[in-house]
Amino acid sequence: EYIGYTSWVKRGDEEPLETSANDFKQRTNYWLSYSKPLVYTWHLLDYLGEETIDSIMHNYYKDWKFRHPYPDDYFSYVNKYSNKDLSWYTSDVFYQTGRVDYGASIKGNEVVFKNYGTLTLPFKVAFYDEKGNEISQHWYENVKRFRRVPLPDGATSIKIDPDETLPDINRSNNSTSKPFTFTWVFD
Repeated sequence: EYIGYTSWVKRGDEEPLETSANDFKQRTNYWLSYSKPLVYTWHLLDYLGEETIDSIMHNYYKDWKFRHPYPDDYFSYVNKYSNKDLSWYTSDVFYQTGRVDYGASIKGNEVVFKNYGTLTLPFKVAFYDEKGNEISQHWYENVKRFRRVPLPDGATSIKIDPDETLPDINRSNNSTSKPFTFTWVFD
């Protein structure tokens, strides 16, 4: 689903999901009304964790089975059972269009995250040592344009979205490492 979703979004003719199926200008947007929620909900699962998602879904089903809920009914459960700001999911994903594209670079002892996209989603970053062993993982939220963070001790490379749940349209700029330092020795 990720490849299909990102290929259509890159074309630039995405329409908001709230659009009635009869009002879509492009037939492909009907398909996006299924793939986009799936891709973003998969990322929501990674962000909130399985226990929280299970609580949301079980309570939502219990209260709404055999009834006809609207999107705002579902969103109220997402917000009720989470202690995080999920406006990126409840508003941006369903009522707006846009792209997710984060990039990273290492400058000295800092990591610089840059948002090349138009949507702002939380993202996970893994930090690795020179042998490729993972040192730590951290979530970053509200990176609207760019953010600088200290590089953890011993970290020489990083990867945004190591589990590949973020619907980033350009994953090629999601990892980086410290530049090599060459020392020339002449006799």
